[in-house]
Amino acid sequence: MSNNSSHHKIWDIILKKEGDTTGVFGGHGGGDIRLIDDFVAVLEGRTPSVSCTALADSINGHLIGFMADRAMEERSVLEFAHD
Repeated sequence: MSNNSSHHKIWDIILKKEGDTTGVFGGHGGGDIRLIDDFVAVLEGRTPSVSCTALADSINGHLIGFMADRAMEERSVLEFAHD
């Protein structure tokens, strides 16, 4: 990030969209490049894709995954209490 002479913030971002983004070889089924696209869209003031979630939803999704791992390791059933 840098400032230009009129004191506006400028984000210098270079994306290389090459290779597989369909999921055969792409990171996380092609989701990595789409995540970056959404991030850049937000920085540029554009509307991100429908895949973009609220922070609380993302946190809850990760917690569920962590709890699933724990339940598997402990061979138990865990209850997920969310707000």
